[in-house]
Amino acid sequence: MLIFGSKTKRKNKVREQKDPRDRHVMLKKPTKGKIIAGIIIGTLLLICLALCLSFAMLSKKQDAQHAADRFAGQSGLRFSQATAFFAGEGEITPNEINMFRKNIDSSLTAAGEPAPESGKLYTDAYSAQTKLSVMTNKNPINVAVVGVGGDFFFFHPLRLRSGNYIKETDLMHDSVILDEKLAWQLFGSYDVAGMKIRIGEMSFRVAGVVQRENDKAATAAYSAEAGLFMHYDVINALSPIPIESYEICVREPIAGFAKNLLKDSFNSALIVQNTGRFSVSSIFKIIGQFGKRSFDTHMKALPYWENAAKLQEDSMALILVLILVTGIAPLIIFVIYTVKAAKFGKRKLKEEVLSPGIEHIKEESRKRGRKRVLKKEAKIAKEEEEALGKSDTPETDIDISDIDPDLY
Repeated sequence: MLIFGSKTKRKNKVREQKDPRDRHVMLKKPTKGKIIAGIIIGTLLLICLALCLSFAMLSKKQDAQHAADRFAGQSGLRFSQATAFFAGEGEITPNEINMFRKNIDSSLTAAGEPAPESGKLYTDAYSAQTKLSVMTNKNPINVAVVGVGGDFFFFHPLRLRSGNYIKETDLMHDSVILDEKLAWQLFGSYDVAGMKIRIGEMSFRVAGVVQRENDKAATAAYSAEAGLFMHYDVINALSPIPIESYEICVREPIAGFAKNLLKDSFNSALIVQNTGRFSVSSIFKIIGQFGKRSFDTHMKALPYWENAAKLQEDSMALILVLILVTGIAPLIIFVIYTVKAAKFGKRKLKEEVLSPGIEHIKEESRKRGRKRVLKKEAKIAKEEEEALGKSDTPETDIDISDIDPDLY
C-alpha cells in the first residue's frame, strides 16, 4: 500500500508539474519587440487623433470663409461663397457692381431659381483699404481704414464691443466703426458709440466698436496697430481708392455657380472659392501646389482676412501631411504583424491540425483497404474449397471482422 501510494503521489506530482508549464505556453508573454511595436502604434494613433481634432477645429475657424452656411441657415438650400480680388486694369466701380447684381438676378432666373417673395437668393459686399489720419482732441493717429459697401459685416461678423454695424442701406453715411485698439487710443474706453471723430475737415459719428479676429492666422495677418471701417463712397470722396475685393454668397443650383459668375464678369480678377476651401479635398490640392503658391502673378496686396485664410490653408496642409504619416505608419506596422501572424497560424494549422488529420484519413483508408483484401482472399479460398470438394469439415462463415488487419 505504501509503494502504491508513493507511486500515486509521484504521478500526481508529475501531473501538477506539467500543468503550470502548459498554462505558461498558452499564456506566453509578448516579446520585447512586440511590446515596443505596440507602444509605437498606440503613440502614433494618439498623435493622429489629436491632429485630426486640430484639423477639424481649424476648418470651423475664419468666419469670413463660412458666410454661405450662415446665409443658408435652416432653409436646407445650397449656397456658395466666392470672392474676386482686383488688381491693375481689373479694378471696378460701384456702378459695375450694380450692373453685376442685375446679372445675378437674370442668371438665377435662367437657372430655374426665381426670386422668392420674401428673403433673398444672394447677398454681397465689396471693400478697399487705405490709411488715413484720425483725431479727436488729441494728436492725430494714422490708422488702417477699410472702406466697405454692401453687407460687409455679414461676411465679416466681427464681435461688437458696443454700438452697431454700418450698412450700405443706411440713410446717412457719416458713421464709422472703430476697432477696440483705436477706441482705446482715442477715448480710453470701448463704450464710445455716439462719440465724434475727425478725418480731415469732416466729422464722423462712432456707430460701434468691434473686436478683431483673435485666431492665430488672423493675428499674424493683421499687422496694423489700429483701424476703422467706413462707407466706401465716403472714403472714396476723401481719398479716391479702387475697389479691391468683391464677395458674393449666392444660391447654387449647380456646382461652381458662384465662382463661374465671377469668372464670366471679372475675367482679369483673382477668383477664390471660399465655400469648402478648408475641406480635406481642398487641402489635398494645397499640398499638390507646394512651392507654386509663392508665385503671385497678380502683384496685388490681398486683404488681411484673405492672407489669414491662406496662412490657415498652409497650416492645415501641414497637419494633413502629419495625419497621413502618423496614420499610415501604424497601419504598415499592423499589416506586417498581421501577415506574420497569418503565416505563423497557417504553419501551426498545417502542423497541428491538417497534417495529423490527413495522416489519420490515410491510415483509415489503408485499414479499409486491408479489410477488403482479406475479405476477397477469404471468399476466393472458400470458393476453391467448394469447387474441389476437399473440405472435410462443416461449412462455417468466416467473420473477417475478427481479423486484425494490422497483422498483414
